[in-house]
Amino acid sequence: MCCLRFMLLFITISVSFSQPIYAEEPERFMLDNGLVVILKQVHASPLVAVQLWVKTGSIHEGEYLGSGISHLVEHMLFKGTKKRGVGDIGRQVSASGGEIGGYTSMDRTVYHMVMPKDNADIALDILSDAAANAVFDQKEMEKEKDVIFREMDMCEDNPNKYLSRKIWQEAFSHHPYQYPVIGYKEIFSQLNREDLLKYYQQFYVPNNMILSVVGDFNKDRMLADINKYFKELKRNSISPAYIPQEPAQIGKRIFEYERDIKVAYLKMVFHIPDIRSRDLYPLDVMALILGHGASSRLYQALREKEKTVYSIDAWSYTPQYPGLFGISAVLEPENLQKAQDSIWKEVEGLAQGNIGDEELEKARQMVVASYIFSQETVESQAADIASNEYVCGNVNFNRDYVVGVKGVTKQDIIRVAKQYLCENNLTIGILKPNIKEKVISPSIQVKVEPTIQRFVLDNGLVLLVREDESLPIVSMQAVFRGGVLFEEKGKEGVCNLVQKMLLKGTKNRTAKQIVEEIESRGGGISSYGGNNSLGCSVKVLKEDLDLGFSLLSDVLLNPSFPAQEIEKERGAILAAIKSQDDDPFNYAVRVLRENMWQKHPYRYNSLGTEESVKGLNRDDLSVFHQAFCQPWNMVLAVFGDVKAQEIKQKVMGIWGGVKGHNLSSYSLPDEPEQKEAKQVVCEKDKEQSIILLGYHGITVMDPDKYVFDVMSSILSGQGSRLFTNLRDKYGLAYFVGVFPILGLSPGAYVFYIGTSKDKIDAALEGIKKEVKMLRDEVVTDEELSRAKASLIGEHWQGMETNSAHGFDCALDELYGLGYEEVDRFVERINGVTKDDIKRVANKYLQEDKCTVVIVRSEDKKF
Repeated sequence: MCCLRFMLLFITISVSFSQPIYAEEPERFMLDNGLVVILKQVHASPLVAVQLWVKTGSIHEGEYLGSGISHLVEHMLFKGTKKRGVGDIGRQVSASGGEIGGYTSMDRTVYHMVMPKDNADIALDILSDAAANAVFDQKEMEKEKDVIFREMDMCEDNPNKYLSRKIWQEAFSHHPYQYPVIGYKEIFSQLNREDLLKYYQQFYVPNNMILSVVGDFNKDRMLADINKYFKELKRNSISPAYIPQEPAQIGKRIFEYERDIKVAYLKMVFHIPDIRSRDLYPLDVMALILGHGASSRLYQALREKEKTVYSIDAWSYTPQYPGLFGISAVLEPENLQKAQDSIWKEVEGLAQGNIGDEELEKARQMVVASYIFSQETVESQAADIASNEYVCGNVNFNRDYVVGVKGVTKQDIIRVAKQYLCENNLTIGILKPNIKEKVISPSIQVKVEPTIQRFVLDNGLVLLVREDESLPIVSMQAVFRGGVLFEEKGKEGVCNLVQKMLLKGTKNRTAKQIVEEIESRGGGISSYGGNNSLGCSVKVLKEDLDLGFSLLSDVLLNPSFPAQEIEKERGAILAAIKSQDDDPFNYAVRVLRENMWQKHPYRYNSLGTEESVKGLNRDDLSVFHQAFCQPWNMVLAVFGDVKAQEIKQKVMGIWGGVKGHNLSSYSLPDEPEQKEAKQVVCEKDKEQSIILLGYHGITVMDPDKYVFDVMSSILSGQGSRLFTNLRDKYGLAYFVGVFPILGLSPGAYVFYIGTSKDKIDAALEGIKKEVKMLRDEVVTDEELSRAKASLIGEHWQGMETNSAHGFDCALDELYGLGYEEVDRFVERINGVTKDDIKRVANKYLQEDKCTVVIVRSEDKKF
């Protein structure tokens, strides 16, 4: 079964909530040319998801094995067809209010789009055109190859991705799972246009494809449109790829690598059978019991009790060919052996029959809840049914899977633990810090009637309730003003530690009891801390509403801040601070903030500093919690299958008697105005280089934030100015775009580009040229229209889930904008003009007040 950490795709529950109220069963069709079509009508939102799955990936590359040709073809498919030039596809999708993307894995290449329902035919037109008429322009291919070289560097710089690639390489000696999807540089560099055309013509045929469509459409009309656009694709014979069988492993394999990192990474994997094996079910259940969630055995034993790891999980990957069962952990290098011993102890406990009835029931409930939660978006549903069809040849495989999971017994788990989780079948991969220390130098309109009800308690708590019966899910979002903005020098990171400690014990529950109660019902609870706020969210099935309220109120009102748990979290945060610099982009953002603000708290790292985190104590956490987690400072959004009056009564019963006290006036330090441009250059032992240009910006209350939104849409994404000019035209970047830092105080607007060391100067000048163009010239009508349509389309996709919708409404209410601001979004975006963009660019994007940060690979010394 596919990795449980990432997807529980194949499940339908045969009870009253098996399908969303506005959904129908998926139906399978086959066109005359062999194209498999799966349709599922879901009328809950005005969106349609369209996915084209091509049944080829890195394991099917034959003579090109190890080259990454599947991935390169995916990159090239939207780079021009016989009737669409370079950038036209991205621009057309944005102008239609949609989103487009693609990915390549070991056994598939997937192209996915989400469109407003009235533009679903555009998605069909584009996908059919790309599948049949991609031109693979030579110049564009060279640019994309350069982009992928940068992507390879990024994978090399990411410790977890690096070790994952190595573990597959070591675990498989014969099967093509050993080859990275992205390919090896030396083989990839040899690919030419003729290779791509040959591969494309061989595999991109309708009888090797699946088209999955889910959303708000009429079935008959959709089938007619699909026939119209895809009938020209011609069936062709496909030579079956030779996939050598992996021989049985007959001894433990261990490998170690050292890199310039701050913490260690551990992976332990075991060979297991493919999806056709009945052992699929107990293997999946065993992965859930061992390492899924904070109540799992490995988390409780190694993270909570022994404190030997910072994170740990388990997963089971059973695709079409025999896969892997894996355990992954992040830890200090001195704990590597102890962690392995403890993992073996937990595995042996399963093999010896140490399995409780409640653990089995919890695993089953997780399966049920995960399926229901996955039904919230049309995109995830389209992926689910396509995967069912491809991996199992049965869109209704989910029913068999549910029966299989429900039938798992203790004896099944004991058997598979003994059979597969044995030392002779084990490969261990370790990535640890090297010895040397590095010194680092410094317009679419859809009217939606209001469905949210607002209540204010006498103590100031604001309650927002949205009644939505489409799925039996309830989402609760509690938010408070707080965050980095309200931290004092010397106490940096206090908000982050407080939000983590909310879930680490109360006067009524231990940390273990909190996670066990929610995870045993398949629900989830999480906390967050940001620049301007902190909060907690709960997601449960309707039947567990009371449990959700009980847990949410307990962690918010009664945190006990146990000393032992504080030390656990302190250790994890200190490790995160150490490892934060391993990612060049995150490191660059931290350096940028430190240089853009001299006194304002926005200069602080949200994790804090090593010194400040070591100095925080229980009293610091209690004071911060009592100051900010009060009813007067709280907005609670409860969205889902509920009744507003019932929710109001529950909330009044829990929080109505809580008085609290108002926060005394809080003054921020005066931030001196930046008088001149700055440039900071840092060197790191990484392959990629990062450039950031930061400009001082606006507050979340400023109406110009919508102008910045439109500007960002013009500048970022496929078909955008930066993408077209700096990535497509000149091949200067793998990724490029902009992002805002918004808050209750003036934030920032940041341009970014990932490039290679030899292109730093050209990339920096290229971005500066684009900024100057924004100041000097108005954008085109086409750019403005496309940007607005794209933003509005993204807005509707964001409104699909009650969790995201509720969180946005709660924050808008908390910040003083009012929850209705979400519904005003379309109007605000449509009101932005070309002159607004030029005005804002001249007001804020001033060259003499720009802060530039360059993180480049260091010079090699021999």
